[in-house]
Amino acid sequence: MSLISSLQLTLIIPKLIETALFVINILLINKKNKGIAWKNRPQFHKSFLLGMMAWTIYIFLDIFIYTCAGLSMDETTPFGTYQGYNSTFPSLFAVNILRDIGFVGSLIMSWSYLIAAFALLYDEEKVKSVFTNNKITLSIMITITIIITAGDFIQVSVSEAGISVSGIFNGFAGFSIGLNVIIYIISALMLFRTLSTVSSDDPSKYFKRRIRFFMWGVIFMGFGHIYWLILGLISIFSPSLLTLPILFYYFLGHSLWTISPVLIYLGFGKGKKTIVDKEGN
Repeated sequence: MSLISSLQLTLIIPKLIETALFVINILLINKKNKGIAWKNRPQFHKSFLLGMMAWTIYIFLDIFIYTCAGLSMDETTPFGTYQGYNSTFPSLFAVNILRDIGFVGSLIMSWSYLIAAFALLYDEEKVKSVFTNNKITLSIMITITIIITAGDFIQVSVSEAGISVSGIFNGFAGFSIGLNVIIYIISALMLFRTLSTVSSDDPSKYFKRRIRFFMWGVIFMGFGHIYWLILGLISIFSPSLLTLPILFYYFLGHSLWTISPVLIYLGFGKGKKTIVDKEGN
């Protein structure tokens, strides 16, 4: 019996590409404000960077989570499904800890993109009063993050064919994905509203073009979550609809997420100046 799913070994490739692309974009975007202290950088810049760094942790840990979950199992392991913090299998116990860390990262990205969009629509002071300096808002965000993370687990199914590793897809997982999608939709709508507040004169076209890139970067993260939600539902209720090799569907899902950082980077534009204001200055 193979201790590592062949599917997950193959999926290391798109996950590494996704991780590398996020890291490259983080470095390039950070370079645009090189020499400027973090606290003095624009809020949208800090929020987009924080979100991308958090997602990088999530997708990088994903590589180890899905390839190492079954390492404590062998040919004597009874057929069945094992999940969560199972002390009988140290590898499964360990990857669920990594999953918690990574899942927090994925939620930090959602919250960060929401704050970035809010910062572009309003101003730094408004961000502080509504988000960063608001204890009620922060408490709500932290509480939701803890609750969702606590309900997410990795499971390993053992059969004659070997092992398969997956997240536990249930109503709680659906709620988690749905919440992420809602956050991304709200963020995209705020960016769209920012576009509508900008005049159409020539100096402002540069600003509007960048906001469009930001908006589509956020939308593609939302698309990715919707895609995985639909794929999960089809896999459970109508697997016969998946007529193509399963790798195709997995690669497509990671491709949607990989497009996002590229669009965000394009939103920051070329050169050292990260963004112009609404008047084109």
